[in-house]
Amino acid sequence: MAAKPAVALQRYAELAGEYDASCQRMEPIRVRTIAALNLRRGDVVIDVCAGTGLSFAQIEARIGPSGRIIAIEQSPHMMRVARNRAAAGGFSNITFVPAAVQDACIPALADAILFNYTHDVLQSHAALANVFEHAHPGARVAVSGTKFFPWWLAPLNLFVALRSWRYLTTFEGITKPYQNLLDYVHCWEMENRFGGMG
Repeated sequence: MAAKPAVALQRYAELAGEYDASCQRMEPIRVRTIAALNLRRGDVVIDVCAGTGLSFAQIEARIGPSGRIIAIEQSPHMMRVARNRAAAGGFSNITFVPAAVQDACIPALADAILFNYTHDVLQSHAALANVFEHAHPGARVAVSGTKFFPWWLAPLNLFVALRSWRYLTTFEGITKPYQNLLDYVHCWEMENRFGGMG
């Protein structure tokens, strides 16, 4: 079943106020994922589904004021929080792109791309094509997210589904959520987390 953008907009309108608190337990994963990008001063980073901007401070600390973040987010409620976070942090080098990823007008070529818990986007060929059309050859990519356990641990996937349903609108590809990325990323490695559900 394909992702449902209208459902996502409704859910994230409801989640925006509590989103930061709900993500606290996942902060160690965010830290590791951003570190895996090996960011450098002056890098241009696409933050796919930037949400409330929770990744901004960590990216900014690495790229400095000469770098640039392109923050794509379709939820106006989430982006409002992200804009406030950027203003409070004094981050003037963030370009906000209020659009679905497949429709986003990305204004620069990226040195690095962050996909932090963006399952629906990873299942969209159009979204991935748009992002990677705006990446330099050799751009670094880091991805984190939820996945189902192998079939022999299938009963545990009910727990995964219950934990995840508010944040995604399709379980398509959930056993290998990174699969579509392999059309674009040719040198990669995967690290299982949380016993295999991440």
